Amino acid sequence: MNNEFVIGTFNVKNDYKKREPNYINKIKVLIKHIYDNNVCCLGLQEVTNKYSIILKNLITKDYSIYGNYRFKNLKLVEKLNESTKILTKCKVKNSNTIYLSKFPFFPRIMTTLETDDFLFINVHLEFWSKYFRKKELNNLYNYIESNKEKNIILVGDFNTEYNDKHLF
Repeated sequence: MNNEFVIGTFNVKNDYKKREPNYINKIKVLIKHIYDNNVCCLGLQEVTNKYSIILKNLITKDYSIYGNYRFKNLKLVEKLNESTKILTKCKVKNSNTIYLSKFPFFPRIMTTLETDDFLFINVHLEFWSKYFRKKELNNLYNYIESNKEKNIILVGDFNTEYNDKHLF
């Protein structure tokens, strides 16, 4: 029996400047990787509604997708309305999308997913502003601290270097 538990994180790179991005081929490569490696939980960043719909249509029913969008369902900014989705084949007790900051024009969110065994957290931190990234890391730390009795798995796009003094 294989007790391996495979997790991952992947920024799908929202190419909002293209009028009709070719998501289908990229998603097929992602799904092949998921199946080939028997991925249990995968954090995805920069997922738009169009990307999510195609992913849901192409992946098997063994997987579920969780996470809301930073601008809720506001159609006016659909191309910029990203989410931090979590794709999983685990039995989920609860899932939430939480604001880490409301950086002007581009709020940053994290998605959490709770099972009987662990709390999976997927983040996408601010790139342009070190001030807001530090604030987001502080909010993330407080969230983790409030859930420290749980087994926590943290993934995401931290938009920083490994030696950033705010990470440690």
